[in-house]
Amino acid sequence: MYGIDSEQQGARPFVVVSNDMGNTHSSIAVGCPLTSRDKNQKKIHVPVSQKYGLLDNSFIMAEHIRSISKRRFFYNGEPWRITILPQKKMLELQYALETELGFESPMFDEGKAFKMVEHIKTLQIKSRQERDLVEILNEKVESFIRYCSRHQKDYKYVISEYNRLATV
Repeated sequence: MYGIDSEQQGARPFVVVSNDMGNTHSSIAVGCPLTSRDKNQKKIHVPVSQKYGLLDNSFIMAEHIRSISKRRFFYNGEPWRITILPQKKMLELQYALETELGFESPMFDEGKAFKMVEHIKTLQIKSRQERDLVEILNEKVESFIRYCSRHQKDYKYVISEYNRLATV
């Protein structure tokens, strides 16, 4: 088929995002194609440099999620894998997919961040009496740090702003 509008076409690198169980038992894989053109889509395009084995610095396009036959991963009868992306890069892709699919707002929500800080502070007080809350507290802190990181915000600054506004 020929692509129309902004549909991608032609042979190109593809990042598999489907889970291992599906990849093992299905004849298809789900993922996103790459492009070497910078379309200035910072929230939904993940940069991947040539150091990962690509011919050009490229961008994973989270808006072009596709299911493709696993037979496309073979070249002259041999499986063809360029690289395995590190966890950090896959996490960037996860954030881009969440933004593209509407699971996470692309805008930083200060109110949401402050509620997270408030919840953490409440859990810190309660965890001093109840040891079983420590694991929940740690999970909430990690979630808050990931949220801030996803939106390029310094979590320490957000906490200081929360404390500053809470004392006003």
